[in-house]
Amino acid sequence: MQKFMKQNIAVFSVSLLVLGVVLAGPALAMDKMAMHISGQWVRAVPPVSKTTAAFMTIVNKSGQDDALIGAEVEFAGKVEIHNVRKKDGMMEMFKVEEVAIPKGKTATLKPGSFHVMMMGLTSVPTKGETVKVTLVFRNAGKVTVEAEVREGGMGMENGKKMKMKH
Repeated sequence: MQKFMKQNIAVFSVSLLVLGVVLAGPALAMDKMAMHISGQWVRAVPPVSKTTAAFMTIVNKSGQDDALIGAEVEFAGKVEIHNVRKKDGMMEMFKVEEVAIPKGKTATLKPGSFHVMMMGLTSVPTKGETVKVTLVFRNAGKVTVEAEVREGGMGMENGKKMKMKH
């Protein structure tokens, strides 16, 4: 009788474990879907350029506040999140630690505002090419998207000269 009870307990325990994995699978997958990225693109630059930038719209569809805290690409030595401000009559780029994206809200990374800055290019993405950009979120983790390389403003945002501060 004792052997029968141990077997039943073991079968029951394994069943619970399998059920937990089956039920948790979709929830874990939804975490990766919590950040909806659209309209992503990377600025095409001349072959001698050492920098470029990525832009996109990010919608936080999760049930919690989150933040874009970094990004990774294979073709740059350094990747940072930047924003732009007016200083002494000129627009200036500067590094930020994060872009907050409250639950249910949208963050727009666009020229003249927040963007993913890629520096020390080891290869220069060309117009029409598609490149992978891995976004790093505080809660959602890493999300990789494909971004089209296309033409955009070349250091001129909203008709104003840009300068970089690194």
